[in-house]
Amino acid sequence: MTGDLRFSVVLQAQHTAEHTEAETLARAVAIATEAEALGFDCVWTTEHHFSGLHKTPSALTMAAFLLGRTSRIGVGTAVTLLLLHSPVHVAEQVALLDVVSGGRFRFGAGRGSPTKAYAAIGPGRAYWEHGLPETLDRVLAALRGPVAGFQEAVISPRPTTRIPVSLAVGSDSTVDIAAARGLSTQQFVRQDLATRAARIERHRRLAPPGEYRHGCWVFTQVEDSQAAAESVLRENLEHGHAYVRRHRRRPELLTSPVPERLATVLANDPVGTPGRCVEQFRRLAATGCTEALCQVEMSLDLDSSITNLRRLAAEVIPAYRRA
Repeated sequence: MTGDLRFSVVLQAQHTAEHTEAETLARAVAIATEAEALGFDCVWTTEHHFSGLHKTPSALTMAAFLLGRTSRIGVGTAVTLLLLHSPVHVAEQVALLDVVSGGRFRFGAGRGSPTKAYAAIGPGRAYWEHGLPETLDRVLAALRGPVAGFQEAVISPRPTTRIPVSLAVGSDSTVDIAAARGLSTQQFVRQDLATRAARIERHRRLAPPGEYRHGCWVFTQVEDSQAAAESVLRENLEHGHAYVRRHRRRPELLTSPVPERLATVLANDPVGTPGRCVEQFRRLAATGCTEALCQVEMSLDLDSSITNLRRLAAEVIPAYRRA
């Protein structure tokens, strides 16, 4: 049933020169509290290091703050860049957030991209390529029992619930890592629906029986006309592309020009009129995705982002659920 799709919000805290860093973060917090008031399932925080484009270097810290500012909505990380942290310390923080939030915290993990953070913070590119399974296993072991290799070391407080854990999957190999450990998945933006469906199906075949959440990030912009929605999306993509080009960060992104990326998003994500967005969410649900992680900060302006969120809640989600 289409109504089985959950609707959540992902907070990118994407920055522009027109705003201070404090204003950018305040926008993300305001969106989170409004998402709770509107009945969204979860808000998800992100992690970016040494970035002029995004302002949340700690997904866990931002999640902790939002758990303190809210009372009902789930709060999760999308994702904690696991290989840049001590796995046992991550497990301690995850357990603590589970306890103090009354079970509202959801833990999303991944390795991100091989940016300079892996040289400045982490153990280098080679570890990015090969270290995820071992690091993930150490976190999971610490959450479930003694720290691996240290029987007398048990994290405290202990989790009071079975904490929902998901892994960011951007390849067959990471799908396999998640499936082998019985973890749910997250897929990021700029993925076509066929790729999303193939990864979810691969997980279904390989994972042990159980209930899994498969979250998919989607650009989300609700407007009265398709042209207006496309204009907001184009400006958002151009802003990010200009930053990458200016600072020469992740040069591989420059191989995909804005028009090509725009076409991919428009073909797969809920950007357009309310009716168009409903149809795109239906198509997303048909891939096996169970949770839409909606990126609503498209205009990078607080008032416009809140309006977008409210229109999603009032005009799109009810129509989707009536289908």
